[in-house]
Amino acid sequence: MSSSLVYLTPPKEGFEAAYINARKSEGRLYPDEIVRELPWIPADHPQNQEWRLRQRNVEQLLVHLDEKKANSILDLGCGNGWLTHQLLHSGGAGFVLGLDVNATELEQAQSLFGNKGCQFAYGDIFKAKLKQAPFDAIVLASCAQYFPNLEALLNRLAKLLAPAGEIHLLDTPIYDTDAVAEARERTLQYYEAEGKQAMQSFYHHHDWSNLSAFNYELKYNPTTLLNRIRRKLGQSLSPFPWLIISHPLPNVSAED
Repeated sequence: MSSSLVYLTPPKEGFEAAYINARKSEGRLYPDEIVRELPWIPADHPQNQEWRLRQRNVEQLLVHLDEKKANSILDLGCGNGWLTHQLLHSGGAGFVLGLDVNATELEQAQSLFGNKGCQFAYGDIFKAKLKQAPFDAIVLASCAQYFPNLEALLNRLAKLLAPAGEIHLLDTPIYDTDAVAEARERTLQYYEAEGKQAMQSFYHHHDWSNLSAFNYELKYNPTTLLNRIRRKLGQSLSPFPWLIISHPLPNVSAED
């Protein structure tokens, strides 16, 4: 495995320290032997149910990307690299780049999975120059909530897409507009109770109006009656939607 992590932009102060502190408190900084097997996790692990949901999501995502013949993929917010690894070795991709601003988990990802086809880099997506672009697919799995402006993020990512490329947004809550204030208050109270107030300014709540200008397909909708019933019956279905956002996107010009 490759051992040298690439830094595309200078390290950012603030977010990583708060994020890693919260992850450690929640028991989400996993040892190498767990990360190597994700999204499969021991049955007696306290987060086993959560990862069962991720397993289904990953399986469906891999099937879709394979059908679309997505050869080059950007895994944004890759963390410890488990999904980056799966996208390459369990899907049909020829190259996957994992990008994050979390050096702690990126170093682990590089150590465990880094190779010619599965590369990792530290970089601010708004500032980093990605020589590997354009990408056939860009995946945002459980990370969009850490970006304050979803519309700005999607417009930035559109400039990194191949003409027939897709952005996949999954494992992230998207709220009805009238539910945002209550959700934000729950988050503030959660981090207050956990003593992780530093994370309060880094967690953001996006609603459907933030996506209204974009061309997207709701690949999986957890709020349909059927899916609500299936979840109540105990089926491992995600409570979060899976959106596929494709070209043409607004506010993106060839000159940008």
